[in-house]
Amino acid sequence: MQRPARVSPALIGLSALIGLAPAVSAQGEWTRPKYQLNPQNEDWSGIETLPAEQRDWADRLKWMALDDAGDWRLTVGGRARGRIEGWSNFGQTENGSPRSDDIFELLRLRAHGDLQHSSGFRAYVELKSALAWDRQLPGGTRSIDEDQLDVHQGFLEQGFDVGQERPLTLRVGRQALAFGRQRLVSPLPWANVLRTWDGASARVPLGDWNVDAFWTEFVVVDDDAFNEAGDDQLFGLYGTRGLDGKVLDLYLLGTQRDGRTFNGTTGNEDRYTLGARYARPAAKGETDFELEFAVQEGDIDSQDIHAWMVGGEFGVSFVGDGAPRLNALIEIGSGDSSAGGSVGTFDTPYPLGHAYYGIADTLGRQNAIDIGLGGTWPVGERTTLAVTAHQFLRTNDGDAIYNAGGAPIAGTAGGGSGSSDIGQELDLVLTSRIDRHTTWQAGYSHFWTGSVLDDVGLDADTDFVYLQLSYAF
Repeated sequence: MQRPARVSPALIGLSALIGLAPAVSAQGEWTRPKYQLNPQNEDWSGIETLPAEQRDWADRLKWMALDDAGDWRLTVGGRARGRIEGWSNFGQTENGSPRSDDIFELLRLRAHGDLQHSSGFRAYVELKSALAWDRQLPGGTRSIDEDQLDVHQGFLEQGFDVGQERPLTLRVGRQALAFGRQRLVSPLPWANVLRTWDGASARVPLGDWNVDAFWTEFVVVDDDAFNEAGDDQLFGLYGTRGLDGKVLDLYLLGTQRDGRTFNGTTGNEDRYTLGARYARPAAKGETDFELEFAVQEGDIDSQDIHAWMVGGEFGVSFVGDGAPRLNALIEIGSGDSSAGGSVGTFDTPYPLGHAYYGIADTLGRQNAIDIGLGGTWPVGERTTLAVTAHQFLRTNDGDAIYNAGGAPIAGTAGGGSGSSDIGQELDLVLTSRIDRHTTWQAGYSHFWTGSVLDDVGLDADTDFVYLQLSYAF
């Protein structure tokens, strides 16, 4: 599809849109749900308890009665996000790509309608349009950058009373999936084009547990036509429950994908991931923690898969004006011991790597260790500064290291000089909440190459800077 002629910068246009929006009333905000990545998870059924004079313009689009009895309800909403990115040596770890410098713009627009009936029936539709201007880095305008006017989500849902506090719900159609902290399955909110899946899912209440069962096919982006599901399958069970102020998740995920290659072994893949996650959320004056562990079994062609991963974080939130939250983290994905034969490389099927292996998105979890220290400081009433330092190491010298897209970086398999040092990264992210609709964010990252990359001639550092503005209603 021919790209549109250059227009005014995305962030300027988005700023103009926000400037026209009515101001938010400060009263009664506690009754409103927070805007979420997946808007279908927002519950607006209590909005009528808020006096009309305390509602802003967007509240009037929520839970609108379509009949006198109030059985039919419609909720309308949307999202807009603009971002400018600047890169120096973006392509240094891309397989065979030249080093490149560039500045470009991204804009993502979303609009949704949520129709619900008192019987538990629901019809949900969400449209999206993702635009990119002037991206001249290796790969050009990619499928995660641009997808003009398509269906992001479109599903029918029915709830059933099964004698529990919560109903059993069945959902069929196109839907965005996000589980736990999104280490393994995420709609990838950082990208300009969100991931989505076609299929069926059910949420089953089992005592204190909520269990999601699902079978889906990954939707392939085609900017020249309507997006359709491909052959890659994702299915499984994901259960979660509260436990004395903590959260426990147990899951079994299955993936079936064709034409996969890991360290010299190629074929159609059947991979199963069994894992658990245990976490205590952050709170002022308290310690918090998270630990996630998973193992993978299966096969690629006739070769067995035996892999594992660990993700963990420990934090302390101090009390007082300007008091920070300090944290330490570790993320590990197993690697393969030798080329060919059985596969020991852990594969994250649809991850949110941006949240774990550095905001420069240099590396994926496969065969990589990330050891990090950081903190988050309030620098204003609604503004925070997050600083994180990363040390990246190779898990196994017999395997390559992999980029954020899961592709091996050429020449890095086999150990080289024997060093495990991939590099270091420093991330700075400043986030400010202007009001409950509007957030701006600025970030900077510097990646220093280590011996593993230096040995294959990828010895130039990377710099990344961005400015982002988001609006939700």
